[in-house]
Amino acid sequence: MGLTLVVSLLFESGLESATRFSFKYLIDEAVVPRNYHRLILLLSLLGSAAVLLAVLTLVADYIWAKLGARVLSDLRTGLYTHVQTLSVDFFQRRKSGDVLNCFVADADSVESCLVTVVPYGLMGITGLITSTTLMATIHPALAAATLVGTVICFLLPRALLGYAGRASLEMRRQEGRLSSTIQETLQSQFLIKVFGLERELCRRFQTDTRRLVDLTVRANFLSYIVERIPSVSFFIFCLMIIGASSVIAFHGGMTIGAVISFQMLALNLGAAIGNLTWLTPLVVDASAGLERINEIFRERPLLAEPSAAHVLEPFHDSIRLESVSFTYPCSGRSEGVPPRPVLQNLSLEFKRGEFVVIVGPSGCGKSTLLHLMLRLYDPVFGRVLFDGKDLKDVALSSLRSQIGLVSQDVLLFDASIRDNIRMGNLDATDDEILNAMNQAQCGYLAHRLPGGLNAMAGEKGARLSGGERQRVALARALVRNPQILILDEGTSALDSRSEAGLLLTLRRLSQERGISVIAVTHRLRMAPLADTVIVMRDGTLESCGPHPALLAEHGTYASLWEQSAPR
Repeated sequence: MGLTLVVSLLFESGLESATRFSFKYLIDEAVVPRNYHRLILLLSLLGSAAVLLAVLTLVADYIWAKLGARVLSDLRTGLYTHVQTLSVDFFQRRKSGDVLNCFVADADSVESCLVTVVPYGLMGITGLITSTTLMATIHPALAAATLVGTVICFLLPRALLGYAGRASLEMRRQEGRLSSTIQETLQSQFLIKVFGLERELCRRFQTDTRRLVDLTVRANFLSYIVERIPSVSFFIFCLMIIGASSVIAFHGGMTIGAVISFQMLALNLGAAIGNLTWLTPLVVDASAGLERINEIFRERPLLAEPSAAHVLEPFHDSIRLESVSFTYPCSGRSEGVPPRPVLQNLSLEFKRGEFVVIVGPSGCGKSTLLHLMLRLYDPVFGRVLFDGKDLKDVALSSLRSQIGLVSQDVLLFDASIRDNIRMGNLDATDDEILNAMNQAQCGYLAHRLPGGLNAMAGEKGARLSGGERQRVALARALVRNPQILILDEGTSALDSRSEAGLLLTLRRLSQERGISVIAVTHRLRMAPLADTVIVMRDGTLESCGPHPALLAEHGTYASLWEQSAPR
């Protein structure tokens, strides 16, 4: 495939130069001496070459189209695969719309560069070589002067290339910011309409687009200047070549056919330069897109899994936090102040089969504690031990395969109810899915919704109510047959009656199947069912024990219970 492409490009470029060079023989050896047979022979050769060229270019165009599609697919697949390996801190630093723009616009610019710049660039370089070589056979001195002039024309815009590249990169980054703005707006229409933010957001969008217009004008103008300088300067130089060759012919130094052929080759040289300079904006744009893509490829996961990671056995003893302190990587940096510790010298133990509830004021580190247990982050100090093994030394897949998670911000895919629940266990049968749905008290969806399990959940579960989304998310966690079930405000969208029934089910699962249930909540209805209630405050453990004992202490837990417990 590659050989066919190279041969077709070299043949096309060589034929153009040979056609212009043939004027020397057509005029000097066929037309002027009136040699009809030689004229027919030369024209037949040119016609045959043209037919062969048409066939080769058709094949080459198909191959280029196929190659470009494959490269684009491989680039996006590689980028997508790499993004899946990155830690959650990356997604907190980079806006999703900006990353999405790397997959679409930036990858497109690289593919466009490949399928356009490579063939036209190769043709331009080949045209330069063949044209100057053939010109040297006609008049070596004039050809040497032409070659020197060509090099000078190419070097003239060199100083502007850096400016053009930086301007194009900034334009691409602004496009990424604009994509993020559009994505956020599309996902927040309910809030926008309720608060009447349409006019304000339109104003901000117009400001962002005007900024993009200014950057685009600057980037494109610099790219066009880089493109124009060589072509314009060579056009002027080409006029000098035409004048010089005409003067030489006037004094008998060249034949008429040689003059015409030399001047046609000079024009072909100009076309080759035009091919190369026309590609400059594409190269500058693709370079900016490739730099943005490489920025992602250069990212490394914050959590490195050791090469000899331990594969965890099924959970059988406890999860322990030993003197754990933690600060989020980006915490406080935007304000220029030292990061604030989220957890400080925290030591806890969660036994297998326990029902544990974690409570405390907002911002005290409850959800962060869960993130460390899932190893979405590593402690700054201290250790998190799973059955005595430090999570830093274990295979992440063997840890997370034993955990089911339900969070307050439920994310469902735009897929069927069946496929959404099966995300928890890709090998789950329909019976296992229905059983998990019944345990999560959403089995009725299989009968109520049109299509049953095939009913679509909609984007982010938009076709379901908030409570239904949480139940489906719980079914997705339960179908994993987890050893540990984590609820991060996982029942917040349920009404009191539904929540009470679901909590009793979870309590039963904990007792019958030995599942450890760890729940973070602001609503303390589940606290009396818990074996242990953990009370956190300002990133530290304030107290720990069963519900009655903590009430008797008249501390933070008693205050929270008074504020939120049903009367």
